[in-house]
Amino acid sequence: MTEVRIAGRGLAALACALLVARQGRTVRIGGTESTGARPLVLPQTAVELLVDVWGADAGLLDAGWPVQRRWVRWGAAAPEQVSARGVTLDGTALNRRLAAHPSGNHADQVRFDDGAPGSWLVTAVPPTDAARFVTAGRRRMITAEAPLAATADPHTRSMATGRQAWTFVAPIGPRRALVQAMVPGPVHDPIRLLGRLLHETGLDAQLAGSPATATVVPAAPRLLAAPCGPGWLAVGTAAVQFDPLSGSGTAQAVRTAILAAAAIDAIERGGSAQRVREHYTARLRMAYTDHLRRCLSLYRSAFSGATWQDELDATALTLRTTAAHTPRMDFMLAGLRLEPRRPVARMQPHQSR
Repeated sequence: MTEVRIAGRGLAALACALLVARQGRTVRIGGTESTGARPLVLPQTAVELLVDVWGADAGLLDAGWPVQRRWVRWGAAAPEQVSARGVTLDGTALNRRLAAHPSGNHADQVRFDDGAPGSWLVTAVPPTDAARFVTAGRRRMITAEAPLAATADPHTRSMATGRQAWTFVAPIGPRRALVQAMVPGPVHDPIRLLGRLLHETGLDAQLAGSPATATVVPAAPRLLAAPCGPGWLAVGTAAVQFDPLSGSGTAQAVRTAILAAAAIDAIERGGSAQRVREHYTARLRMAYTDHLRRCLSLYRSAFSGATWQDELDATALTLRTTAAHTPRMDFMLAGLRLEPRRPVARMQPHQSR
């Protein structure tokens, strides 16, 4: 029986493990469990995708905090508040629930260990060599937690742009909030800069105090130039990472897992390994270029100045070069299976339209 080795224990890795086990294959999940709180903000589309994969009875979101609305002031546009259901929750706790689910339902197929490689390797661990990625810019995300003001709506997430950045406040409980800011380059004093950005956009009024600590991470979209090869595929942020602006990073990570499981199944059923790998690469490149187009449109409408223009130029250049080298796609995803695309029949001259 085909054995699939999963490297990593995040959303994408565990989703792929579950789907591969459902195909009747054995799975070994390696790597260490992440520790510490890691807040996630899941829009309803991501929630629905998780339920589609794991099932409504898995109780994955039981500990989540409901968010019902989104308030946005973007660029020169008037502020807008719309209904936008979603959930905020501790991502580490979610991963623990996900890890328990496949082993509970497929105990004879799923094991957690760091043994020798199997027939396939699915890796959710990003390579340390940055040169292997195609990256669109240098922007950074500052992330912190802070107490939510008593006057703030605990079920509304807010986003606003200023001259230098966009800032974001999302309740993660009745009196706690996730606070983020996207800036166009390296950060030297994140707490001080985050405070200035929150004040500039007025979102500091939603907080009862300032963040005590903050982390800074690279946040420019990036794509692994070669996301698969003979016997292996990369998933999640090891394959493609979106700008947090979109809010679709979690859903995209799970989609890579769905595609990877379908690719393994297609090859094991006798499909051309090279054509399947080309399709896998093409699908990720298409998702990446579509995302870059959206980022360009939104950032151009909100920011100006030399620093942001440099980011826009870098993103546009990456878009042009990546879109120019997208392989062909010979398959389509039918449910959870890759099936060959059927050629479109050409009408003969004598056929009626």
